[in-house]
Amino acid sequence: MPIKGVYAEHPGTAMGQDGAAARVAWEKEANKQLAERLPTEIQKQLLAEGLPYTAPPDND
Repeated sequence: MPIKGVYAEHPGTAMGQDGAAARVAWEKEANKQLAERLPTEIQKQLLAEGLPYTAPPDND
């Protein structure tokens, strides 16, 4: 019996579709990491350039 082709969704297809499970999970994790890491990375860069850094007040 010949083997038939196996078809599966390509990751690029899932990432390109709004509401796809892969995209939703990726966006959630990316936003979480961005919120956690961005302030630290900005501070490190400013300090490396010799610029003063003061964290803005948290108004949330």
